[in-house]
Amino acid sequence: RISCCSCKYEISFQRPSSSNRCKIISPFIKIFKMKNILHSFSKQIIRYSFIVLLFTSCSITGIAQITRAQIIANAVPYTTYTFTAASTNLTTGFYCPGVGNEKTPAWVTVGTHTSMPYCWGGFSTLSSFTSGLANGKFAGNCDCTTGGDMNESCAVGVDCSGFVARTWGRSTKESTMSLPNISTLLSSPTLVQAGDIFNKAGSHVRLVETNYGNGNYRVIESSGNGWIV
Repeated sequence: RISCCSCKYEISFQRPSSSNRCKIISPFIKIFKMKNILHSFSKQIIRYSFIVLLFTSCSITGIAQITRAQIIANAVPYTTYTFTAASTNLTTGFYCPGVGNEKTPAWVTVGTHTSMPYCWGGFSTLSSFTSGLANGKFAGNCDCTTGGDMNESCAVGVDCSGFVARTWGRSTKESTMSLPNISTLLSSPTLVQAGDIFNKAGSHVRLVETNYGNGNYRVIESSGNGWIV
């Protein structure tokens, strides 16, 4: 979902490990998006880390060269994606072997919807989500008490870090704890650009679409606030 926010941040700067022996080509940052509702955080102090994704020329990090424009181009389709859910794609509580309990977000009902559902641990592409529904898998999962369904065992969709990992072109699922390992922290929020992220390890990550230069940002995210991208 897409939204605007105004925040205060706790920031540090971090460079990639020299053991990777990677050639740094150019810096990059992330963003997160929220649906069509504007949220104001001007009266709150939200402690996020500004992370810069570094483009590298080695395969160790698993990051291919990607432009900021491509990151945003990867993100937006998740917000405009249209799907049709059948009764077989919904559950109010289902035990998925090897995963745990799964529950479909309440906004997903039988019929046609726009925007990909949140799925705890999810790392779906648009095509794997479509095929997953056709194979009877659940449209999203809002039960966050398990380890997450990152292998699309019973449900499809993306969580906050899964969404960011897809927009960054990652081939494997990342978490809010692992994203700092493939990124560099910024020294100031004024440096944030499109494609960068606001990351709070162990909690949530948002992808930045626009830095308005006045302390306000337009972000894209897969959010537990509404259970939707």
